[in-house]
Amino acid sequence: MLSYITVAVIGASIGIAELVRRYPDAPIAALKNYATAIYAIVNSIASIATLLFLQEFSLIEWEGTTEGKKVLVEILVAGLGASAILRIGLSVQVAGGNLNVSLMTVLEPILRAADNEVDRARASERLSITKRLMVGLDVNDAFKDLPPLCLYMLQGLSETKQKELADEVKQLRDRPIQDNVKLVSLGLALLNTVGADVLEKSVNAFKEMGPGVAEVLEGDSDQESNDSEADESGTDNEQG
Repeated sequence: MLSYITVAVIGASIGIAELVRRYPDAPIAALKNYATAIYAIVNSIASIATLLFLQEFSLIEWEGTTEGKKVLVEILVAGLGASAILRIGLSVQVAGGNLNVSLMTVLEPILRAADNEVDRARASERLSITKRLMVGLDVNDAFKDLPPLCLYMLQGLSETKQKELADEVKQLRDRPIQDNVKLVSLGLALLNTVGADVLEKSVNAFKEMGPGVAEVLEGDSDQESNDSEADESGTDNEQG
């Protein structure tokens, strides 16, 4: 019985971790909806079914193993393997083309339901945060300074994400809408990419230091980099 409980927990944890990773700016909202519970249960059932299958047909057997080691391997294979089985797709050739067969078709409606629930849960909060932070800022300075400032504070963001954000910001800047609406839209775009905490700190820095803060910080960063390179070069020369 303990092995089934353990494998169920592994399956549920993988499902929950996937949903939390899906919503990096709202992990709590991802956990607090019925779709997450269903998704975790489906992953648990798949893990239990895989363990039953392994034990029924004695698929994990090798000479000299102990019962404890065998059970441990079965639990790991079932817990992790079920996750892969649910997400692997097969392409079957039939008359008129290929038919894609995947158990992921069972999970996709649950993921869509989770998306909808999370979006509804965080929509009001996100709008409230962006209105509080963005309304009243100078629209031109905000579009110039806030995106690079947020990226400076959240170092390590992939180039793909940075390009997507830059494209979205450019589209917003060129859109003929009211300034405050444009500012809130910019805030939502940044919030989706860097999260509420980074956005709030960036806006506070922007307000305290004024226009051009992004260039100042980037200049300081370049200077620190140059100083570091100079120190390393000096150390190498001394060793030489």
